[in-house]
Amino acid sequence: MSPFSFEQACLFLRGELTLNTVAAIWSGLQVQPQLNAITEVDCHALLRVDSSGLALLCQLQAKTTAPLPLRLTGVSANLLTLIGLYNLETVFVVDEAKA
Repeated sequence: MSPFSFEQACLFLRGELTLNTVAAIWSGLQVQPQLNAITEVDCHALLRVDSSGLALLCQLQAKTTAPLPLRLTGVSANLLTLIGLYNLETVFVVDEAKA
């Protein structure tokens, strides 16, 4: 199963977004024509995210042509902590995962 899929303007990420996986995921995403038009990234199915995964999310934000910040949905406590540690609270609109 692919670590990502698209539905309209939403990018769904699955599995791990870590140093070991980000390069392959980014390579796969770059060839997707809908990548620049995403407005939301669904993180519900992410099992693990490290700083490399956060860097990929920042790259997605930089690449989008949408006028507003990317909305991250289903954000885990771990990812929320990383966003805070890197002072990126204003870069994304964050909806936390329900416990």
